[in-house]
Amino acid sequence: MRFPPTAQAMPRTAAHLDEKLLELIAHERIADQFELQAALARHGIKVSQPTLSRHLTRLGISKRAGRYASPGDGSPSALAVIAAPPNLVVLRTRPGFANAVAAVLDHQPLPGQAGTIAGDDTVFVAVAEGHTLAEMLDSARYRFLPED
Repeated sequence: MRFPPTAQAMPRTAAHLDEKLLELIAHERIADQFELQAALARHGIKVSQPTLSRHLTRLGISKRAGRYASPGDGSPSALAVIAAPPNLVVLRTRPGFANAVAAVLDHQPLPGQAGTIAGDDTVFVAVAEGHTLAEMLDSARYRFLPED
């Protein structure tokens, strides 16, 4: 007996799931995890409730005014923004948050960003040709570090 293939698939990576969650939260009014699972399923992503809950917590997504909302502009915060000349900015995060920060940057890049690479608590952001390291540092500090 043959079974039809399932229409839903697991997310390709944790970062892919994080990116899709941030996108859905930003563009749709979602009141609970059941609705969020359904929205993910419409995009071909099947995820369990415990996994979904872990990702929401890690991204800092919470319910406000009866719907899920991203913290601030949706950017998990960095603990430090460090220059790595000639063309890299290093973002230090809490352990386990680097992929979420990189997903935000991939979805909402900094001006002059060429790309990102994430580890567990570190994100490398490459500066694109024609842009300066100083510009990228200022943009990263403005987005990720709290004002003093």
